[in-house]
Amino acid sequence: MAPLRREIDSLVERFNASAEVKRTAKQSAEMFAIKVMEDLGPTKAAIASVAQFFIAQGRNFAEVNNRISLVHPSMDRLGDLLVEVYPEGASEIRLLVDGRSRPFKSYSNGIYRKLRIVLFASDCDSLFELRNARLTRPNRA
Repeated sequence: MAPLRREIDSLVERFNASAEVKRTAKQSAEMFAIKVMEDLGPTKAAIASVAQFFIAQGRNFAEVNNRISLVHPSMDRLGDLLVEVYPEGASEIRLLVDGRSRPFKSYSNGIYRKLRIVLFASDCDSLFELRNARLTRPNRA
């Protein structure tokens, strides 16, 4: 029970809510999580129960997902973006998202490089900046 309670407490504390709402959320989420914990395990049961409580309170799914992803970043992951770039000079290719460096995987594709960039729901309205490379022109058939 202790790991379940800690997980629920950690998730609920990420939400902007009054102390009373947080207390109620913890109690409600714990009762629901106990029912599903055998099938899901403590972490997934805590996530599901906290999400259910705040969605039932009128929070939108995007906000709930964002708050849960502060504890479990994989919840925010959308997928990967593949782009082809032409490296400029001998400098290392860099990718910045809203001014912060973002890791990516790079693969050789002849004189070009293919970049696999992880995208997150929280990247919405973010500025992506590519340094020391430029995007290639898409093939026109």
